[in-house]
Amino acid sequence: MKILCSILAVIVGAIVSMVAWIIVVSIGHAIIPPPEALQDSDAFRKLMGDPEAMRKMAEEMQTGALVALLIAWQAAAFFGGGAAALSAGRKRCLHAGIIGFFVLLASVAWMMIIPHRDWMKVTGLLLPLPMSLLAGKLVSLLFPAPAPQPQLPVYQA
Repeated sequence: MKILCSILAVIVGAIVSMVAWIIVVSIGHAIIPPPEALQDSDAFRKLMGDPEAMRKMAEEMQTGALVALLIAWQAAAFFGGGAAALSAGRKRCLHAGIIGFFVLLASVAWMMIIPHRDWMKVTGLLLPLPMSLLAGKLVSLLFPAPAPQPQLPVYQA
């Protein structure tokens, strides 16, 4: 039963993580629109086939758009990790760390698709796991797990 609760906690954390990422990226795109090649799926597919054009597009991206993406990765790690920790009820930092690891993997995958600047690579690799662990620790402090009830000895005559 404990493993089922852990699996469900990670699923809840992953869903919350994706929703947080989508919300923050949408806000970022509303403030600073991404390059046109990233707005149209057909144009993006064509761009994927041309590494030189992809590199050029990445170099021309506004710093604000990259910062919004970085904030989205961290929000995904924080809120997803917090949701996983809250759902788990036990070993909260472990469950939050699993979400942080998944966000880290997603960040690496995105960096492999679109070349990023060095500062994006460094922060994108260093921050997701600590952000999710911070969320797990905050959940542990704000919502302490109930203490186990002592078992009374059963005497048989």
